[in-house]
Amino acid sequence: MNENNPTQACPGVPGSLPIELLTKAEVARIVKRSMRHVQNLLNKRLIPRPIRIGGGRPLWRRTDIERWIAAGCPSSSAGRQGHDAE
Repeated sequence: MNENNPTQACPGVPGSLPIELLTKAEVARIVKRSMRHVQNLLNKRLIPRPIRIGGGRPLWRRTDIERWIAAGCPSSSAGRQGHDAE
């Protein structure tokens, strides 16, 4: 796993593709906003919820962010479906 571009394959799933995880800085760069703006979106639950591996820093699945953008950046109630158990 590269610190600047962390990925994680699904454990126990043979042949699974790695999942690209994005830092807050990378999400900010993708949405062309500041890291503070991303934090505000997160605080207001307007962006998909990040995951935390081992309780560490927040990381977002690239696919979650891309889907959120493609859907027009809806509130998180639409962007969080299927990830509430994490």
